[in-house]
Amino acid sequence: MVFSNNLLFAAAAAASADSGFNTSLISNSVWFDSGDFLTQDTAEANSGRKEAIFSTWIQRTKLGEQGMMMCVNGSNSNDYLVLDFQSDDTLRLLAYATTILVTTQVFRDIGWYHILVTIDTSQNGNDSQKIFVNGTEITTFSTRNNFGSSADIAWGRNATHLVNSSPTSVGSNQMIGYMAQTALITDKSFQQGDFSITDFLDTFTLGTNGSQFIPKADGDIATIAGTGGNNSFSFDFSNSSDLGNDTSGNNNDFTATSMAAANQTEHTPSLSYPVFNVLCPKFTDGGTWTVGNTKMVSTSEQTNAIGTLPPVSTGKYYYQWVFTDNATSGNCRLGMTPIDNWDGETIDPIASGDIFMADHRNQLFRKGSTTVTSILGSSGTYALAFDLDAGKVWVGSVDTSDGSIDWFNSSGGTDGDPANGTNPTATFTANTVMIPFAMLGKASGTSWTIEWNFGQFGFGNSDVPTGFKKLNSKNLTAPEFQGIDFFDTTLYEGNGKGQRVGDFVPFTDSENVENSIIFNDDDAAHLTRTYATPTAATKFTFSCWFKLGSSTGDQYLISTGTDNASEGYIALNFSTGGGQIWIADPNDGAGFGARATATFTDPSQWYHLCVGVDTTAGSGSRVKLEVNGIEHTLVTLFGSATQPSSSQSMNLNEGNAFTIGRRHRTSGDLFDGYLANVFFIDGQKKAASDFGQLDTSTNRWIPKAYTGTFGNNGYKLAFGTAPGTGSGAGTDTSGEGHNWTENNFTASDQMIDTPTKNFTTFDPGYSGGGSNVWTEGNTKVKGTDGSLSDASTTTFGMTGKVVFQFQVNTVASDYPQCGFITSQAGLEDINATSGSIQLGTSSVAGSFKYDAIGNFFIPAGPEATIFDSVSSLQALDADDVLRYEIDTDAGTVKVFFQNEGSGSFTEITGARVTNFPFDPIFGVRPAVSNYNNSIVTLQTGGQTTLSSVTTDFKEINQDNLDDTASKLTAFAWIKNRDSTDNHMLFDRIRGINNDIHTNSTAIQVTNTNTVQRFLQRGVQIGSDAEVNTATESYVLWQWLVGDTASTGSTITAGSVSTGVPSIASTAIAADAGHFSVVQYTGNTSSAQTVGHGLGGVAEAIVVKNLAATSTNWPMLHKDLGSIAGGGGNYILLNDAGVTGANTNYWNDTSPTASVFSIGSGGTPDTNDGGGETFIAYCFRSISGVCKVGSYTGTGSATAGPYVPLGFKPRWIMLKNVSVGRDWVIVDTARTPINTAEKFLFPNLNIAEAARGSASGSDYDIDILSDAFRPLTGDSAPNGDGNTIIYIAMADIGGNGTLPPIYSR
Repeated sequence: MVFSNNLLFAAAAAASADSGFNTSLISNSVWFDSGDFLTQDTAEANSGRKEAIFSTWIQRTKLGEQGMMMCVNGSNSNDYLVLDFQSDDTLRLLAYATTILVTTQVFRDIGWYHILVTIDTSQNGNDSQKIFVNGTEITTFSTRNNFGSSADIAWGRNATHLVNSSPTSVGSNQMIGYMAQTALITDKSFQQGDFSITDFLDTFTLGTNGSQFIPKADGDIATIAGTGGNNSFSFDFSNSSDLGNDTSGNNNDFTATSMAAANQTEHTPSLSYPVFNVLCPKFTDGGTWTVGNTKMVSTSEQTNAIGTLPPVSTGKYYYQWVFTDNATSGNCRLGMTPIDNWDGETIDPIASGDIFMADHRNQLFRKGSTTVTSILGSSGTYALAFDLDAGKVWVGSVDTSDGSIDWFNSSGGTDGDPANGTNPTATFTANTVMIPFAMLGKASGTSWTIEWNFGQFGFGNSDVPTGFKKLNSKNLTAPEFQGIDFFDTTLYEGNGKGQRVGDFVPFTDSENVENSIIFNDDDAAHLTRTYATPTAATKFTFSCWFKLGSSTGDQYLISTGTDNASEGYIALNFSTGGGQIWIADPNDGAGFGARATATFTDPSQWYHLCVGVDTTAGSGSRVKLEVNGIEHTLVTLFGSATQPSSSQSMNLNEGNAFTIGRRHRTSGDLFDGYLANVFFIDGQKKAASDFGQLDTSTNRWIPKAYTGTFGNNGYKLAFGTAPGTGSGAGTDTSGEGHNWTENNFTASDQMIDTPTKNFTTFDPGYSGGGSNVWTEGNTKVKGTDGSLSDASTTTFGMTGKVVFQFQVNTVASDYPQCGFITSQAGLEDINATSGSIQLGTSSVAGSFKYDAIGNFFIPAGPEATIFDSVSSLQALDADDVLRYEIDTDAGTVKVFFQNEGSGSFTEITGARVTNFPFDPIFGVRPAVSNYNNSIVTLQTGGQTTLSSVTTDFKEINQDNLDDTASKLTAFAWIKNRDSTDNHMLFDRIRGINNDIHTNSTAIQVTNTNTVQRFLQRGVQIGSDAEVNTATESYVLWQWLVGDTASTGSTITAGSVSTGVPSIASTAIAADAGHFSVVQYTGNTSSAQTVGHGLGGVAEAIVVKNLAATSTNWPMLHKDLGSIAGGGGNYILLNDAGVTGANTNYWNDTSPTASVFSIGSGGTPDTNDGGGETFIAYCFRSISGVCKVGSYTGTGSATAGPYVPLGFKPRWIMLKNVSVGRDWVIVDTARTPINTAEKFLFPNLNIAEAARGSASGSDYDIDILSDAFRPLTGDSAPNGDGNTIIYIAMADIGGNGTLPPIYSR
């Protein structure tokens, strides 16, 4: 079963990948070249400025030189404060003569960075200044000093403020690149609790286990800036005629110098376009780049460059360039190249027949060696349209006066027609993986000048051909899979005894919450009790789990008091705060009121709220508000205090009358929703971790049993006693006997929908028509529109064998109409805000419905708007129940009827459906249409377990959904980082306890104290010294395959001629098709083939004989040269040697989409005659998951090769196959910042090292947002002219419906 709504498994602030990434969060950026900057002279006071926050997004287009972002320079030393990049690409914060901070980390990625500095000089020591990059606080610095105690700072003072310029030499030392969403907030800081990083960034879920920060909207940042001091500002750069326009409301407009409307661009962190890649080794060899690396003036030989976006293989794209010819010779070639034609440094313009380009030197268009002559002039505006799916390209000449384009055909005529796909200039192999490139240089004359526009500057009046899109991140194809779901790296410390290691936290103490209670505001349900004398009125903790019903008005969770002096409360504010949590103790204006700025409005999830108070603590730490284990910054609710005064007695723990579920003072403001596990601890300030814990396998905060004391007024309300029985909903189960009095509850308000078994309910966020009214914890819905149909669906759905039912409460004509939706299209339709939204009609695609007069409607498919129907079935009256049992795997639907809610269920056989093509991801979501006050109740089991359900059909709750981190470790590779131990390799096919070693030719070894169990994203290990020596550090690399611990499937032998392998094998293959483990038995009677299970051509295979001594680890790799026709090329994983040739290894035959070949047994490394067993690990490039490739070294420590992967890498293994150097592994767990300098070597058992050549140079490697780049003269990763092969595993990949992946 597949969970079709991520919200339950992500933080409340996270954006669901289901909804798609919002590419309009940031509307514009500006590019800065030398001399471009913004400036303002402020008139604010010169003293009292102790706090400030500076936030911006930047993309650097020139590296290795100083670049100042935010600077102030006035008349004295206190007026000087600079944030800049240094020439070594580190970040620096400089206050006049004192360098405050210099990062160890370098920032020379090609993508966008978010940079934030928060300063509060009233704090002690290092807390006075913090730098966040990409949402993470930087903690390692080469230089670290502090501001003077309570010193005034320059940002916000009466001094000249400059964005992107030196403060002392105005107009110099600019950060060359792009800047977006730039803001200064004076008199505010993180340190004082005014804001946190989550106020400036959101998160987005990628795949199941991945996430990445994303921007907030421009308006959100402008609002934050509006709360700061008078000199605060916010730039969104949306006004091209006033680039320094302040959108914060403070009117602090800056003056733009050497900048114009042309500096504005649509290229932003939320919608990225290609610019040419500054990390290409020969990027500046041919001349000068400007305009954000979209303009080149070529004055020498020769630039080779590719674009910054990942390569594309599908879709139709269009872009333009302007060419000016002032040179008489040289090269001027630009277009699209297969990514495999990029060797890390240069492009061979005729090496691939599928490269296509404009060759301006020769005024022709070239596709490989084929040319179309005399179509390009000495200057002009040109266009390129290419259809990757059809393998067609058109080049055109743009008439800028009217926007018309002459599209050239293959003979130079102008009847090319991209819109209709006819008469292309050239053709190429469809779905070739391609990227924009430029080869520019002149041998004599003056220069070439080219300006590219991929759409970020708009195409003006140009006639862009129908169906062709701009080349940007939104229009790229999102990866189908995410690497983090299939590969993981875990660091752990040995304990010498045994432990579970992996991407999880093992639990020994958790709590199953069995019941909750519904507070239905229509019923005015609430609990009351009078407290006794408290243990300590200065200290208490309130903890509860809540799930929302309605999200309107103000809803009080707990409150006390009859007037402003005696009142205290914890409440949800929807009327003005949009779902903020309030805590207040007004005390006639002498107390405090505070609120969390975050909002909590998701009806699909249970929230855990924990409020801890200790007024005897120090200022700033007296109140702690946590939701789902995350502490939230408090801002003022009224007055100026966000914390109680010292030793203040709290009304919320005095001997007063209290109410849970409404405001005590007014008997209004009722809570509407569910409560579970309500705790009050008198006399102690507890933390959320006392009541909950993080289940890192699903990233959910889950309940944990409380083990402490309660104090004089403490209690636990578990709601296990039904209302009306004894104290009912008010029964205290803490043992203290502090029962509450229940008011207006009924027995049906007791629920089994809890934080540990969360059921789907109606979702007010998905309500077609807009006239629905939900009650009873969103399980009952009424349609109030008397002329149009309203619709409603649920918070999440399910796949597999699903059961749910509806009880009719009120009938109106043929309503309610009860059914379900089967696709995202139907979900979008049901959320329409106007018109009649009716299931079983074209207004809701792919929807089933059964109406009240016995008609059943069946769609033609999940997105179909055509329906069949069956009439004259069982009619429905008040209290009747209609049940659905749906098997989305088998494609079946059965409908059952229960008369007036009692007795047995009878199938309505006329409504039976078979072979419906359910969407395997979306599954089904219950849905209803209502009209004219018809009412229906959804029954999913949250009220009470559904009875008489067919075996194996399951209710829609989180316990019945897929475990979102369900893939188990199939291949585990462990290495001791501190000692000379073996590389320890284990896999599920060979089974637990069996290890082999890449640094050895020895046979498989069995040791019961090594890996003892393969777990979900981890393994259980024993006490063996090579995997678990006490106090020593280890790394676990693990490939994740499958949802169960099966040993794999058998690939049977058959006829080689039909593609069926000749040797049977057992394989575990990832469903992404990038990796498999294969075990087979050798047979030397003849050459053989072995199935690999990848579903596509294997690109790298490494094999080990498990039984024969002194056998090597031969690797087949697609870039080693010819395998077929006598090549037989291989490299040994256990050796530092170069490429070899052995026809017996691979039988002179390249792998296919189903098998790889082994020879007749001349060597026992891949085949033998003794029935010995072999293991093979197979790899294949898959977008967003894995890349198998190679590059050519440059031998340069400053201009190393740029190796594009199309994803952010997590793990890279590489080998120079031209010279005898060791294998190298680098990963981002051991080296989380650039430059990566910690390496392990598969062919050696040595400890982790920054191991260099004989000259002592290090293997420095930058790991980037979509690539890696060796920056060393050492030949191991970067031998000049040498071939280096690699296998890379992804962390995350983006674009399309996902956000771009930001810089590392």
